[in-house]
Amino acid sequence: MFTRNPSDAKHTLRACNQCPIRRECEAVVDPSHTWFDGVSGGRLWRNGREVAV
Repeated sequence: MFTRNPSDAKHTLRACNQCPIRRECEAVVDPSHTWFDGVSGGRLWRNGREVAV
């Protein structure tokens, strides 16, 4: 999910909690090195930095 708003991401983050490939998802997207915005690996990212939800 691509979003910058923490409240928009809550549903997706809940789904990530049950996902069996959370770690693989984050490894593939590599948010901290790609300036990623959105949800990856069960965490919300903005400009490659984790955002507190």
